[in-house]
Amino acid sequence: MRLRPENTIAICIDFQEKLMPSINEAEAVLDKAAMLVKGLRVLGVPVVVTQQYTKGLGGTVEPVHSALGEYEHYEKGTFGAYDEPEFKALIDSYGRKNVLLFGTETHICTLQTALGLKDAGYNAMLVVDCC
Repeated sequence: MRLRPENTIAICIDFQEKLMPSINEAEAVLDKAAMLVKGLRVLGVPVVVTQQYTKGLGGTVEPVHSALGEYEHYEKGTFGAYDEPEFKALIDSYGRKNVLLFGTETHICTLQTALGLKDAGYNAMLVVDCC
């Protein structure tokens, strides 16, 4: 399995205002995540952004927000985004089997999304420096 722009998609999970103060080394994680997003954009790798309960937890924070450029986030209501039929359909529509995952709440939201993807036959990979 080789990661190539044409067979890879990325999911940016819940880099939200109310969550970031609780994240260990948040500033470094955000800087690395922004760098990753910029690189993915240059390579043409799609980046899907999730936010959980935006009304209460806020939007995607800087510098990730700026690195993304124009985007629409997916509003999720479960810990595992791939468990939601609309999100599943969105990811499946890209037809790419390699999925890079990075984000907050690695122990629950990122993990549950990865497990759902693995169960569906995807190659789910965690970008550790960006979690």
